[in-house]
Amino acid sequence: MITFLPCYVAMQLTGIIHDVSLFFVIGASYGMFSHLFLDMLTRRGIPLLYPLTSKSFRIANFKGGGIGDKLAIYSCTILIILMLLNFKVPFL
Repeated sequence: MITFLPCYVAMQLTGIIHDVSLFFVIGASYGMFSHLFLDMLTRRGIPLLYPLTSKSFRIANFKGGGIGDKLAIYSCTILIILMLLNFKVPFL
């Protein structure tokens, strides 16, 4: 019984660490790929194949810093604050 307890605690902690690291990897991957995708929407684009070529790839030709950009930042900030306060947003 005495040797079983440390093994049980170690297994439980390993499971918690595994779950946290899995969520971290998923979140970091989502953030990285969404950042690349959104950078491809700008006029400058991104050099996806940089060591091979310096050609920039882009999907659209949006200009940043306008009224639409500020509106998106403010609305996302308000939504994040509401989610952190655990406010029930009807459309989410």
